[in-house]
Amino acid sequence: MYKKKIISIKSYVLRCGKNITLLHKYIIKKKFNKFKLNINKYINFKQLFGFKKIVIDIGFGMGDSLINQAINNPNIIYIGIEVYLPGIIRIINILNKNNIKNVKIIIGDAVLILKKFFNNSIDNIQIFFPDPWPKIKHNKRRIIFLSGFIINIIRCLKKEGILHIVTDNKNYALKIINFLENTKLYYIKKKNISRPITKYEQISKKLGNKIWEMIFYKYIY
Repeated sequence: MYKKKIISIKSYVLRCGKNITLLHKYIIKKKFNKFKLNINKYINFKQLFGFKKIVIDIGFGMGDSLINQAINNPNIIYIGIEVYLPGIIRIINILNKNNIKNVKIIIGDAVLILKKFFNNSIDNIQIFFPDPWPKIKHNKRRIIFLSGFIINIIRCLKKEGILHIVTDNKNYALKIINFLENTKLYYIKKKNISRPITKYEQISKKLGNKIWEMIFYKYIY
């Protein structure tokens, strides 16, 4: 009897970039240990960082926004999750050169990594400009809708914790709002929150695209 193969849908295609040099490999080998967060077991943020605020940045890209936030908020711990190697290399180099101590990096699939976090342990989760997978046949790859992803976000967030999503894709934004409507994440229509503007966002605005800023907070009813 043959067992049916279970196919895991991912929200990304693993890209290593075309210009990974020996220097880049050296940076990963020698400097990454200083900033990596071990996920071989469940992560107890309180044990690692005490009572400091924890912010998870899923898919930080080239890291500009994450670096900016970390520099301006030295008492907040930022955990960046990414699979794009050039971005990971770049942020490790910047963190090392500038002696930034409040950022940790995890390389891997955020859908799986969230399962390693304790319940009610995270203050904010931010997902800025996730891949919109605009083709209908690829919509199933949109990270927000992947099996178990939002369930784990709700589980990990503290009471009144924030899920902050930004996209320039109207279709994706409207579907996110509708998808989260019947969860424990309440959509805040009036927003009063500041964040760094990314290079991608600047380009998108010049093209005339609307930026959808979505803030949800976890409530217990």
